[in-house]
Amino acid sequence: MNVDTCIKHSFASTSRYAPHYPQRCDEALDEALFFTQGYDAWRTLDPGPASSVFSRFAALPALTKQELRARGPQGFVPHGRDIAKGLTLHEIELVTTSGATSDQVTNVWYQPWWNASEAASWQLNAHARAAATGAHREAILTSPWCAGFPCEDGYLTMEQRTLGRFLYLSERFDPSSWSSDLMDRMVDELNTFRPVVIEANPSFLARLSRHIVRRRLRVHSPAIIVLTYENSSVLHRRQISQAFDAPIASSYGATEAGYVFMECEAGRLHQVTASSHVDFLPFAPEHGGPDVGRILVTIFDNPWRSLVRFDIGDVVRLDGHAPCPCGRHEGLTLKSVEGRTVHLTSRQRAGP
Repeated sequence: MNVDTCIKHSFASTSRYAPHYPQRCDEALDEALFFTQGYDAWRTLDPGPASSVFSRFAALPALTKQELRARGPQGFVPHGRDIAKGLTLHEIELVTTSGATSDQVTNVWYQPWWNASEAASWQLNAHARAAATGAHREAILTSPWCAGFPCEDGYLTMEQRTLGRFLYLSERFDPSSWSSDLMDRMVDELNTFRPVVIEANPSFLARLSRHIVRRRLRVHSPAIIVLTYENSSVLHRRQISQAFDAPIASSYGATEAGYVFMECEAGRLHQVTASSHVDFLPFAPEHGGPDVGRILVTIFDNPWRSLVRFDIGDVVRLDGHAPCPCGRHEGLTLKSVEGRTVHLTSRQRAGP
């Protein structure tokens, strides 16, 4: 399915936002168009400040990962900041995505911006808001190649896998190869470390949960479990709930764009309007629209990265028109993330 199956407008103009939100969108767009080399060719497409910012966004193309690769990290650093100097001063790092949806992309990583985006996402879930102070203990169970300390030859001590308030539970990237002893070690460390938050790939934590239930082990339950890095299934959640007595929420985002949606306590995904703008491009009705479509993300307040209408590579489903029981109403609300755009297929209708 290509972009021609999408209706050429955004739902942003019909969503509810805080009074200052359009101004933040204008600032992000102007910074891109006038202070970032990667958007030079976009200026002639901009209808200008006389138009609403949502109309300005809708007139622009999507930014793809291919364009990020072609122009390199420096092309999307605003105001002429020097990457080499930033690296020397340890203000930034260069990180490479996994390439799950397309070729790998090298990104400028600015940790304070990422932390602020994550903290903003916590405000959209009552359990996370109450528990996550920014100084809380957090255990992470994901591929160590994404976050942590990878080691496939031997094992690392708990001290070697602890960084400040974070404990990385596994140094092995393939959960199918985890031994019973390794999973017993994870349980012992959870009981010792007693994290306030567990952040995990749902498939990883489900694997550990099956072991806990099968062995009838006692394990510390955190204040909240945040599922990330991959889509969770009903089965994953059921297995995790059998082992842990904790609320579960899915967090959705990307290395390039930070935290974009967070699941509330009522089970709906709310836009993190404090750190990003999201354009929803609905598919045409014959392809599942208007509630199903693509999303393009514009980020706010990252001094080392300007991303406008970035095609994050996923298909989402809107949550209809009923207000969410949690009371939140700003920005877009999703029922689900349906999957990757690269996995879509379309069927040609037979002729008359």
